[in-house]
Amino acid sequence: MDNLGWKVSARLARLWFASPEHVYDNDTKSVQPLETDSVTLDWVLKFGSVRKKYEKFLANDIYSEKAIATAEDNVKPFIQKLMVDRSSTLSFNTSAFLGDLRKFHIDWEFQLLPISDWDTFENLSMTDLTGALANFNIYAAIGNVEVSGEKYYRYEKTSNFYCQNAVGKITHIYVYVKDNYSFNGKQYLGHWNKHGVIISPGPVLSGASSSSPKRDTDIDIWVKSVDKPVDTRRSLFGKFKEPDVFYPVYNSDYSRWRSKHHRGGDFMIYSKPVYLKLKRPIELKLGEICRLEQSNSLA
Repeated sequence: MDNLGWKVSARLARLWFASPEHVYDNDTKSVQPLETDSVTLDWVLKFGSVRKKYEKFLANDIYSEKAIATAEDNVKPFIQKLMVDRSSTLSFNTSAFLGDLRKFHIDWEFQLLPISDWDTFENLSMTDLTGALANFNIYAAIGNVEVSGEKYYRYEKTSNFYCQNAVGKITHIYVYVKDNYSFNGKQYLGHWNKHGVIISPGPVLSGASSSSPKRDTDIDIWVKSVDKPVDTRRSLFGKFKEPDVFYPVYNSDYSRWRSKHHRGGDFMIYSKPVYLKLKRPIELKLGEICRLEQSNSLA
């Protein structure tokens, strides 16, 4: 990774190898070691088609019916508690909850953007982002909500309630990257040697017939068979060179190394959430929010 100039990938790999043995339990809500210093949203957006997908995400995806329904489900119990606690306003900002990113994500995330490893490629070649995260998600979480609506008392035979017919506007959101850095399963990670990496699905996509010279650190899509070493010499009569041979690497190789050395700790990656003002607020229908009132308080 260092030879390829993949600084972030190399940093994350070193962190994994240096950490105590730990296996991710595949539960996205579970408590895991966190890494928050290596990956930023700005860095992620520099690669492949990520920025293009991200711009569509902000323009359209966060306004989908499903996203709005999720946001409403997140907001309703929170403003209900504000009402019961007699808060002077039901409007709120989530910045106070950023200290616990795991809980913040569980409570306030309402839409995600899946990024595949292919989205991270440039000219059909892997990048530092591919090596660091491969498949991952960008998330949108609620940042600031303005709540308004008619306030009134509702009188019943045995109880009296103070209510608000609440509507909300999400004016700001937080956007961040989240991914687990783990090696569960048998995922193919490419063919590697000390000089570079090549990946499937073969020379058709790579332009392997190109006459351009191949450098020791080239990253190409060459592999026809993912379970065998690959010799990338272009001629059967070419002189054998160590940089020409690449060996398959799988998640299971990391798992075996971890079991043998009792090192290798999986962890959860978060980028620092970026606070964004929306050009078009997200409208929320929150319905009737009430609290029980004592009869003497209505006198």
